[in-house]
Amino acid sequence: MEFVTVNFELQQAFSPLLSEEIAQDLASDPDVIALGAVEGKRPCGVLVFALEETQLRLLWLCTAEEMRGRGVARALVRQLVKCAARDPEAGRLFADVPDSSPLDPVFLLLFSEGWIPSAFRLSAYTCTLAQLAEQEFWRKNMGEAGVTPVSQLPKVMLKEYSALLDGGEGGAPVQLPLRAEEYEPDVSLGYVSEGKLQACVLFTYQDGQLVLSYAQAQPSAKSGIAKLFYAAGKRALAKYPPETRLSFAAVTPAARQLAEKLLPVCGAQSMYRMSLWLPKLTEGGTNL
Repeated sequence: MEFVTVNFELQQAFSPLLSEEIAQDLASDPDVIALGAVEGKRPCGVLVFALEETQLRLLWLCTAEEMRGRGVARALVRQLVKCAARDPEAGRLFADVPDSSPLDPVFLLLFSEGWIPSAFRLSAYTCTLAQLAEQEFWRKNMGEAGVTPVSQLPKVMLKEYSALLDGGEGGAPVQLPLRAEEYEPDVSLGYVSEGKLQACVLFTYQDGQLVLSYAQAQPSAKSGIAKLFYAAGKRALAKYPPETRLSFAAVTPAARQLAEKLLPVCGAQSMYRMSLWLPKLTEGGTNL
């Protein structure tokens, strides 16, 4: 078995092993890379990962049906670990896999290869905008006093807000400063009260899907975060087709409670975050 980097010329040959979304990511995002397994001239498996600063996220793993049970997926995972360990900047590999019954085969494979499941579970919520519109919450009139698109907020205000939340108890880390240009201006919103930014919800739109990438509020925001979700939902319903999917990954208990309160039609799927800290390979062997 040989391993190849699936470049543009090879992507067509491996396309039966790729989902439409993953194929689009490969074509459009230079940080998404595919590693293929070939036997003879026949593609028999593919692994797709994304480069994320000092870590690599495993996005996709698929073996050709006729090659299953022959160790192709395991060989691809081992090859990824071997390649990543040679990168001086890469410190960790990770993947989010479903918690299913019986256990997901990717979970079992990674676990048997030494990947460790995180102590928490990631709850992934998803629904369409059509389903969202059916809920009573989104038919209310909460008003939009204080609601402002993130793209229109002063950078000083964004930086002050980021600094306050970065070390906050139970809060998610915030990039300093928030990069407003990366988010949909009509959907990513801030709540301003008493001259200060009190809450933010940030959405990105990719491949027919809106992804909530960040939501956080100061204790003084009170109902501000609910107002932001309401305003963002209204904008999304007006701007995008009804079949557009909304995704929300809830890491903390507070985020899960918020999702269950505001997005009751969304199906929650428990996920395990599998991690492998990388030893570094040198000419003399492995640094442990």
